[in-house]
Amino acid sequence: MAQGIRVLLVEDNLNLATLQAQMLKLQPENYQVQIAYTGQQAKAALQDSLPDIILLDLTLPAPDGLSILRWMQTQKKPMPPVIVTTSCTEESVQWEALRLGAKYFMIKP
Repeated sequence: MAQGIRVLLVEDNLNLATLQAQMLKLQPENYQVQIAYTGQQAKAALQDSLPDIILLDLTLPAPDGLSILRWMQTQKKPMPPVIVTTSCTEESVQWEALRLGAKYFMIKP
């Protein structure tokens, strides 16, 4: 059986994280979802093994999402693509996330 697409979902809202993980697992692409509820958990997960993609909220318990993106740039190994999912609508924050390596920026309602 194929391993599937490994996703690290970094989201501090428990209900939203659970819903997003369930929706991903229902897709035919066979997503394997790991959830990190804090920036510290996300860093630990990335040090253990690299997923195929990261869904990253910006407003997290320390460190926040932008700090995670900065930290990822300092790592000696190539990091997976990041899709930022956040309720932050400030254009300067969006540009900063993209400058720090995020591939896409999605605004949550």
